[in-house]
Amino acid sequence: MRNPFLAFSLIKKTWLFAVIILGSMMFQGLYAGNGMGESTYNEHCSGCHGGGFLGWLSGAPEIGNMEEWKPFFEKGVEKMKANALKGVGRMDPKGGCDKCSDEDVEMAVDYILSKTPQ
Repeated sequence: MRNPFLAFSLIKKTWLFAVIILGSMMFQGLYAGNGMGESTYNEHCSGCHGGGFLGWLSGAPEIGNMEEWKPFFEKGVEKMKANALKGVGRMDPKGGCDKCSDEDVEMAVDYILSKTPQ
């Protein structure tokens, strides 16, 4: 005779496992390191900070080029984020991305910093 509690226990364990896996996937999706900074950068920042003609024209430091970013690094990360939010030089506030939240912009700055060796 089969034990009904054994089957129920297996179902509970399966559900628990599914909840843990889905929960961790959702958490990773909400975490700042999830590529959101990269996505914001690619969509709204790379035009100027990716080098090329617009980067040259605007004078924006190119991602990955420490020499160009050095003066900004010296002012600190918080100042760079504040400048990105308020705009600085030829850069509009939030890089001209009206739909971007402050957090989106800050994650894009974090992404740029992660790709620029110090």
